[in-house]
Amino acid sequence: VTIGLASPAIATTPSAGVTIGGSVTDSATLSGGYSPAGNVTFKLYAPSDTTCLLAPVYTSTPVTLSSGNATSPSYTPAATGTYHWIATYNGDANNNAISSVCGEPVTIGLASPAIGTVLSPASPVKAGTAVHDTSTLSGAYNPTGTVTYSVYSDNTCSTLYQTIGTVTLSGGTIPDSANFTFNSVGTYYWRAAYSGDTNNAAATSGCASETLVVNQASPTISTTLSSTSVMVGSSVNDTALFSGATSTASGTATYTVYSDASCSTVYQALTPVTVAAGTIPNSPSFTFTTAGTYYWRIHYGGDTNNAAADSPCNEILTVVGSPALSIVKTADKAT
Repeated sequence: VTIGLASPAIATTPSAGVTIGGSVTDSATLSGGYSPAGNVTFKLYAPSDTTCLLAPVYTSTPVTLSSGNATSPSYTPAATGTYHWIATYNGDANNNAISSVCGEPVTIGLASPAIGTVLSPASPVKAGTAVHDTSTLSGAYNPTGTVTYSVYSDNTCSTLYQTIGTVTLSGGTIPDSANFTFNSVGTYYWRAAYSGDTNNAAATSGCASETLVVNQASPTISTTLSSTSVMVGSSVNDTALFSGATSTASGTATYTVYSDASCSTVYQALTPVTVAAGTIPNSPSFTFTTAGTYYWRIHYGGDTNNAAADSPCNEILTVVGSPALSIVKTADKAT
């Protein structure tokens, strides 16, 4: 009489799907065997291999049965997609070997990173200041791809003010944005948008989380006279330069000559000049007909983005009288 091997059945239960970077396992339970012993080998097949006919991406070491059950070691897949497990009971002296069917899926999903941003310099800043953004990803899995920096004029990021540019990740690190100079006062909202890749979902920083307030610039003005000492009847003009104004500064500026060192007594106010593109034109020339000491100063009236400014009252002009004519008789020659 022949006593044949028992033919057990095998049932499997994969662990739940995870995001990329997470680990998965498979569990097997034998039934219908005869006191089965031995071990189970687990194999995991790539998402592209839906029939489990190619080489597996992972093969476990044999796992010894315990009360008819076995669980594979943890395995961390290197890419997203739906994988398939097969568990094979290798049999023993009383039981045939058996494998589960190829249809035991476990899904590895995209990581869902968050993107954080930091402005430099921090808000608030003055008009004419160059600002750039720094961003970092958290919760990403070997990220590649790009990040696009943009500035919006509303806190819902529906009105684009300026696209700053797109940078490419290198070694998982996001390069800083380019510098952008804000020449107009207002409140602006920066946003960094990550493109995502095969392992990571796209991510965007919060619109209202990175607010930049731009206040008026506070320019200063330096001046240079065409001459600091002249004769009566000579003409003089003044040159002025901004420091700290925006490159778009406009409005008017007035050069004034004072007769006192505190610039409280006006000697002559010159015709105002028109400021354009951040440049102050030279003053009109003024002819001095009276000897004395004079003090020049310029007043800039400001504009929407630049506060008013005055140059210091420290630009001194000395006007001297014409030398007297003297006649000396020497050997009937006059000099």
